[in-house]
Amino acid sequence: MENLPLARAWLGVPLTRFDQVIGMLSLAREKTNAFSDDEVKLAATFASQAAFVLENARLYNKIVRFSQELEEMVRERTVAVQEAYGQLERLDRTKSDFISIAAHELRTPLTVLRGYSKMLLNDTAIVENANRLELVKGMHTGAIRLQEIVTSMLDITKIDSRVLELYPEPLYLPLVIELAAQTFAEPLVERKQALTMAEMSDLPSIMADPDALQKVFYHLIANAIKYTPDGGKITITGRCLNGTSELPVPAIEIVVSDTGIGIDREAQELIFTKFYQTGELALHSTGKTVFKGAGPGLGLAIARGIVEAHQGKIWVESQGHDEETFPGSHFHVVLPLRQKN
Repeated sequence: MENLPLARAWLGVPLTRFDQVIGMLSLAREKTNAFSDDEVKLAATFASQAAFVLENARLYNKIVRFSQELEEMVRERTVAVQEAYGQLERLDRTKSDFISIAAHELRTPLTVLRGYSKMLLNDTAIVENANRLELVKGMHTGAIRLQEIVTSMLDITKIDSRVLELYPEPLYLPLVIELAAQTFAEPLVERKQALTMAEMSDLPSIMADPDALQKVFYHLIANAIKYTPDGGKITITGRCLNGTSELPVPAIEIVVSDTGIGIDREAQELIFTKFYQTGELALHSTGKTVFKGAGPGLGLAIARGIVEAHQGKIWVESQGHDEETFPGSHFHVVLPLRQKN
């Protein structure tokens, strides 16, 4: 500072942005009255531009800091989400393992129970005693129901573990559907429901696993019976497709329609997830064909798993849920005539 010449004239121009002073442009000269009006205007213009540049630089630095902070926050959240997802995956595997183990452990004693109860149903001492016969029938029916649930548990663990084995062969799909429908002859009579299959003799054969597809339509028909009131109708139709946006290859579409309570739009994808339950869990009731009997929540998940394993598509269409107008539901199953290797 000692080596600087003595200033006799000084000009200070504030640097302002949005009515706030953010700095000052300071000019000095050795002469007195050294700044002309034009020079003052030029300094003011320069100060305005300098203020603009400085403010932009400040905002840029602020954005950079914010971006860095945001990246750090995202990184931390990503790590947290990955850890949580990993934990959920481990929990899901543990749950699947438990279900598989429980199902295998239950299968043998249930098979024995079902066998013995069937033997008792043919025993003269039981048949001739109405009370005993009713008890044994209840035991046998319960054993069958438990065995069906155990089978569903094993099916869903195979689907989740991607170890579901298919044994494709040429088959006539309407025959497979008829076999599935025959299982429900008695419940349909009890519920006074009519199940009708449309004429499908023009459908070609497809390459698929007959046992697996029978399970698909077993679960779809059971679902239709369950959520259709007494006296309702269930209709099964089929047609050939040359290729659609859903499945761009030659295929067969089967639609299982009912006159039931329908499904809310927001639940139409959720119902295909395992263990999904409608309504309050506290009001849960069971039964394969009991009206609105919830069951374990595996049937539609199994149906989707098997259909997708056949490289097909499954979905539901419904105008919504209404227990007064009964809008019904339409479950679509599209299966390719031939699967890609």
